[in-house]
Amino acid sequence: MTVSSFWQRLDERRFALRATLVIVLALAVVRIAVLIATPLNLGPDEAQYWFWSLTPDFGYFSKPPLIAWSIGATTSLCGDSEACVRLASPLYAAGTALVCFFIGLRLFGARAGFLSAVIFTTLPASFFSALLITTDVPLLFFWALTLLGLAALIHDERPSGPALALAIGAAAGLGFLAKYAMGYAALCLGLLILMDARARARLYTLNGALIVGAFVLTISPNIIWNAAHGFPTFWHTAENANWQTDSNFNPEKLAEFAGAQLGLLGPFTVFLLALAAIALWKNRNAGDALSSRMKFLLLFSLPILLIGLAQSFISRANANWAAPAFLSAVIAVAGMLARDPRIARALWLAAPHAIIGILLYSLAVSPALISALGRENDVKRLRGWDVQAANVLREAERMGANLIVSDDREDMASLLYYTRHGSLPVRMWVDGGHPQNHFEMFLPYMNGDETIALVTRRRDPSRVLASLGGDASEPVDLTLELGGGKVRNLKIFAITPARANRQ
Repeated sequence: MTVSSFWQRLDERRFALRATLVIVLALAVVRIAVLIATPLNLGPDEAQYWFWSLTPDFGYFSKPPLIAWSIGATTSLCGDSEACVRLASPLYAAGTALVCFFIGLRLFGARAGFLSAVIFTTLPASFFSALLITTDVPLLFFWALTLLGLAALIHDERPSGPALALAIGAAAGLGFLAKYAMGYAALCLGLLILMDARARARLYTLNGALIVGAFVLTISPNIIWNAAHGFPTFWHTAENANWQTDSNFNPEKLAEFAGAQLGLLGPFTVFLLALAAIALWKNRNAGDALSSRMKFLLLFSLPILLIGLAQSFISRANANWAAPAFLSAVIAVAGMLARDPRIARALWLAAPHAIIGILLYSLAVSPALISALGRENDVKRLRGWDVQAANVLREAERMGANLIVSDDREDMASLLYYTRHGSLPVRMWVDGGHPQNHFEMFLPYMNGDETIALVTRRRDPSRVLASLGGDASEPVDLTLELGGGKVRNLKIFAITPARANRQ
């Protein structure tokens, strides 16, 4: 089949769906194989999420619960290896790509559906996120479901019934339980209602109330959990914004964030998204269905990107904070491409995205290639945690310790995962005041009679030692080589019952 005949057949919905399934599922299999083959360790956040999954709950200190539920589901099927902990990521990514197909199909036709799925699943961001278990992957899946429901509710010719409205609210609620960035959807929807008469007509009805009701009902267990624990997740999220910093207004952070979006979306996608935004502005007063649908998508994308840019300028913004914008951006780009078959040739410009993915996955499975290309710094947070934990456990046992105590959240999370088959429990030193992380709240070390092995990265741990009472042994220094000249230095102190502070 030639490229031309393939493009023509994409007008047929069944053929477009089959082609989409082949590409998306094949890539999902590749991604699962990479997870199995990679020697990269769980990062500290991934290890923390795994620990949360051991105690299913409606909330955790720094994140809502869906990430832990997802890990609990996959590890119950295949065990607690790194690949099984991360397994939900490629599955969510495949599901999101398929939902993108149905959004593009509903708004612009079968060609756009195919292009939406393929462009999304080959974004540099999609290649990268499928390697790790993060809160973004379930967020994007439920964001996509919410977008699909809204597209049907607002843009279908026939008004929809209450079942669809309830499903939209539930999907948005589950997105909120994945990550509070789902709150962007409320802002985007508010802007859409202000700027689009069709959206107002469809949402200023019982359906609008049902969406809100289903959303509130879905998130209520997490709100109740937070209320019972002093709203730690909300305080943590607010602190991440860091608007109280003394170094406000950072053009270099703005440039860094913008560059990260260019890298995650890919220059090809960003270029076409800019063209779509310009075209929408030129036709902003047009009342045709195409303009209305483009407006719908861009209002669920551009405001999020602008908020991210503003946040990065005011204080700082992580590259993934604008991740929900990627979905509707991709579908808007697909809608542009699908209108003119001649533009299909431009899809060859997406080849660099695939090359990025191949390179990324080659690095993931080959430490030798990482070293050859000098990219050790890129993966330093995913290396050495297993060796570090084994060394700490060995030294703690040699010291006769009954307990390992850590004063660092990242070390704590990795010790819990990589000593999970060991004989010593791990606890967190509490730095006074209100808890700063999940472990300080739920696994605090209470000074007692046991011999402990204190693990610290601090150059001057005197304050920690003083809080534990008495003198400590001379430290054992552990230096872990991470490659590329990067090292991780630890000290281990033995504190005996005679010196420990008894309560």
